[in-house]
Amino acid sequence: MISFVRYLLHFMIGASWAITVLGAVFVSFKFYFVASWITFLIGASIGLFLLLLFYTILYIFELNVKLRNNRS
Repeated sequence: MISFVRYLLHFMIGASWAITVLGAVFVSFKFYFVASWITFLIGASIGLFLLLLFYTILYIFELNVKLRNNRS
């Protein structure tokens, strides 16, 4: 379960970077309004929020596993 969450986290990091690069491509073609929406609002904000959420969930799962191992 934890390894699946780690793969999901790496996917989220990659998706955030891909959205940010897409925004940079729009900047190079002078679509500044579209690029700012894609890069800052979608890529950075949502990607970082989900990343922090999944890292917190992963930390809770790892603490749970450590507590179970200490009891037995």
